[in-house]
Amino acid sequence: MVIRFDPELETVLQASAHRRGQTIENIVIDALRERFVINPVSLLPMDIWEKQLLSTGVDCGVTLPPEAVTSDGIYE
Repeated sequence: MVIRFDPELETVLQASAHRRGQTIENIVIDALRERFVINPVSLLPMDIWEKQLLSTGVDCGVTLPPEAVTSDGIYE
């Protein structure tokens, strides 16, 4: 599939991709997934502790490369 963006949207996507360290394609795919894919399994907290635990996660939009989570990569 080929999608063509108008110059204004492409500029915004490029800036967003650059900030996140991703490609425009990844940004668009993630946005489409968030918008159209329904998550059939949702976790419902059983108590206040679980509610707080589930609320601590934040999607930063970046996946660390494998070398960043090695013992050497952690200390760099």
